[in-house]
Amino acid sequence: MRELRARVAGSGWPSLVSVQDAAEASLRLPSDAEVRSWGGRARSRGWLPRLDVRVGTDSDLDIRAQAERDPSWTEGRGYGLDVSLRFQLGQLIFSSDELRAHRERLRRSAVVRAAVLKVTELYFERLEVELEAPKEPAADGLVQLLRLDGALDAATGGRWSQLLAESSR
Repeated sequence: MRELRARVAGSGWPSLVSVQDAAEASLRLPSDAEVRSWGGRARSRGWLPRLDVRVGTDSDLDIRAQAERDPSWTEGRGYGLDVSLRFQLGQLIFSSDELRAHRERLRRSAVVRAAVLKVTELYFERLEVELEAPKEPAADGLVQLLRLDGALDAATGGRWSQLLAESSR
């Protein structure tokens, strides 16, 4: 086991943790801390009032005619302003937005876990192919290495090639 570790360490391989971090970063998901804060923000929304403002005018014309007299005309104009604050205190106890935030947190966690698992499998599959191949791999082995490099690049958003180049210096 020590010989294998020494061979891998001396072969210019990026660390598994750096490859897993690159895979998570390539997902471009909100950070875990940000997703955690969504539930608290949704719960505290009940303390924030909703402000409703309505402004309006109305014009009216009233014509009245009485017997033996000329009709009288009256015009009226009314202006109105209605302002209200509405608190949703029920949101302090239960909020559907809080449930949505919790589901998003679970979804993010599952996506990250699947990406890290996939990149870990690819990493060790590539390591195995490279360790089993002689110094000059045959065409089949080279194609398999290139396929695995492509898959690792896709899973890490292109970071795999950069990590490989950095670690081989």
